[in-house]
Amino acid sequence: MTTIAGIFLLPNGTFFIELIVSIILILLIYKYVLPPINKAMEERQEKIRTALERIVGNADVEIALARQRAVEEAASRMGEVVMEVVERIIGREVDADVHRDLIGEAVTALRDEPDSAAAGAGARP
Repeated sequence: MTTIAGIFLLPNGTFFIELIVSIILILLIYKYVLPPINKAMEERQEKIRTALERIVGNADVEIALARQRAVEEAASRMGEVVMEVVERIIGREVDADVHRDLIGEAVTALRDEPDSAAAGAGARP
């Protein structure tokens, strides 16, 4: 004859004590360990978010400066190219000092044109 204590599939008193201790440990971890970890993770996420905003802001500034330098370089080179083309078309040398005001107007128009084009492109949906 087999007794109830001999059947290993039936839980004994140790099982219930281990279950209660495990539940208490899970509750203690949930109550006292997880909140500081979550707080530290949120603070770290905020620091990363702030750093990325600073990096993106710097990139925008650098892009704007590079764009401005490129426009100025193209504008200054444009005056030289225009003078070369005019000399070839007319067939004689043109004095750049005499026509400096015309070249200046062309360069100013060239500088203003990308700004207005960029503003118009930004306004489109």
